[in-house]
Amino acid sequence: MIKFTIGILFICTIALSEQNKYTDYNTATYLFSNDSLKQTLTIKVTSRNQIQFALISENIKRNKIFKLNGVASSTGEGDSESDMDEDGNGFFVDEFKYSNECALYIRLDADEFRRAKITMHNCLLKNNHPTPVESLGIMHRIK
Repeated sequence: MIKFTIGILFICTIALSEQNKYTDYNTATYLFSNDSLKQTLTIKVTSRNQIQFALISENIKRNKIFKLNGVASSTGEGDSESDMDEDGNGFFVDEFKYSNECALYIRLDADEFRRAKITMHNCLLKNNHPTPVESLGIMHRIK
């Protein structure tokens, strides 16, 4: 009976910690910057399956700015996704999708929201805009 009770407590603890990771990191801001591009992503977790986001991508050399904000929903496909940082270290991500004129994917570090990455698919804006919208590298949390 004691082993059964401990097992139930363990499962409940895992479930609560999984739920808390979304509320503990309610709002976060990420930054990627190099000599030609500065990207800032701010997210606010509105539920376990949804985030509000604001993305600013600035082409420093051309002095052009792209801004996009909206609500992205968890892809929740059940498969563990992963990305790799600059040092070649892999990390698991939670993926959120924003669909409007194209599909924008926001991939957040699944452990503590310390890193983020943006990818786009089937997007005319991706090819026609003078400012890259996709992450050229991993964005790191600054607040």
